[in-house]
Amino acid sequence: MRKFLNRFKSAGIAFAKENLVLASSSVVANLIRIVTVVIITRLYVPTEFGNYQIILSFALLLSSIGTLKYDYGIVLSDNTEERDAITSLSLLILISMTFTIALLITGLILIPTQSLQEKDWFSFLWFVPPIFLFAGAEPYFRNVFLARRDYTTIGMINLFKTLFQQGLIIFFGFINPSTFYLLAGFLAGYFLTYLFVVIKADWSNIRFNRNEFKTVAIKFKKLPLLNAPSALLGMAANHIPIIMLGIYFSPRELGLYAFATRLLEIPLQIINNSTTQTYFRKLSIIKHDRKARLSLFKKNFITLFLLSVLFVIAAYLFATPLFTFLFGERWADSIILLKIMLPLVILKYPVSSIAMTTTTMNRQEINIFWTLLMVAGAIIAIFLYNSHINDTIAILITIYSVLYMGYTLHIYSSLKNPSGVTK
Repeated sequence: MRKFLNRFKSAGIAFAKENLVLASSSVVANLIRIVTVVIITRLYVPTEFGNYQIILSFALLLSSIGTLKYDYGIVLSDNTEERDAITSLSLLILISMTFTIALLITGLILIPTQSLQEKDWFSFLWFVPPIFLFAGAEPYFRNVFLARRDYTTIGMINLFKTLFQQGLIIFFGFINPSTFYLLAGFLAGYFLTYLFVVIKADWSNIRFNRNEFKTVAIKFKKLPLLNAPSALLGMAANHIPIIMLGIYFSPRELGLYAFATRLLEIPLQIINNSTTQTYFRKLSIIKHDRKARLSLFKKNFITLFLLSVLFVIAAYLFATPLFTFLFGERWADSIILLKIMLPLVILKYPVSSIAMTTTTMNRQEINIFWTLLMVAGAIIAIFLYNSHINDTIAILITIYSVLYMGYTLHIYSSLKNPSGVTK
């Protein structure tokens, strides 16, 4: 009994240390975002930010399936040779997908429609393939280092990416505060970060063996069949509204909405990013223990729920007097949209952390079902209600809140059900 307790205590201490390393890097990265966003809003106007956000939304939406989610297998595999094979396969898929996206974008640019040519952001579509590659590589490298339990490097990647991207966006903003330089800063920041990653990564295990690829592709076939659509839908829930708002509203209104969304993401990402990664790793270890999974699920959800409530209360009390002072008059209208979106924070961030539960349960269809409802709800809501952006966002938040509650209850019910135990 004492031996068991000691092992449990050691595992708990290790889990806490892993969270501390990742949380520390997230804290520093988000402090950088908080400080630099004040400068960025003084350099760029909402219209430029709106055009920038549409291009990012296209690229990030597609990058969610950059490896067809085979990179999850890097963490899930317990065999070294198998892990090397799935690592190599994921890299090959990412490169192939990048070339495919580049060809599609090239065709879109060379054979445009008149409605596309009239859009301010059309001339920046060529940014999509390189952003797709770099954004798709981020979860790939994160899972490579996660499998090695190299949490320091994961934290450094997040820190360097934030520092380089924000710094270069500011630098370019002093040269010419335009959409082009916003995108150039974002892309160049990724490039400099991956120079560090290339040095840290172990490339000796990368090999291209067709038989090995076939074996791991079959073993982890649920990842592209279920996780990839789920990830695409998950990103669609975030980016489809931005793309549709860009169709029905002006770039300025879209820029104000995108800015408010980012402001909400920054503080809570300090905790959420680190807990999501360690939560997934912990679940992968105890995936056969139903009671342990249920306990970890409840602890993680309740902790993030309480943190989100405290954040929302503080935001309602202090956001308005600080907003104009920090960001300037031209961004003042964002505070209205931010307050409309605040209630969703209470559910969104706990749910985003526990979403990986379905992967270890082999119940990815749960994610697909609820995220599909979110995407469909967003499309219908914006299509039907697009006369005023404040009303449109309020309707979106109401729909998302109801669906997040249903999603959480569905996962909780599946964990309690003995049939959800991984065989």
